[in-house]
Amino acid sequence: MTSIKVSPLADDLPFGSKITGITRAAVKDERARKQIKAAFEERGVVVFKDVEPTEDMHFALSEIVGPLQDKQRGATIRD
Repeated sequence: MTSIKVSPLADDLPFGSKITGITRAAVKDERARKQIKAAFEERGVVVFKDVEPTEDMHFALSEIVGPLQDKQRGATIRD
């Protein structure tokens, strides 16, 4: 079992959670996944502190709150 900590983003805000203790093991742990999803659903915004800054971790965290959707992007005109 892994241990994550969920706390308010700020004491004076009615929204937002800060989550620490996120590891690869945590994103696989069902209890931690439920805590992350509940924080997102209840507070609307989640900030992950000190998390591994990789694409794999980003996808793993994103999949906790819902399935990823493949969106086509329009062409970007660059100067």
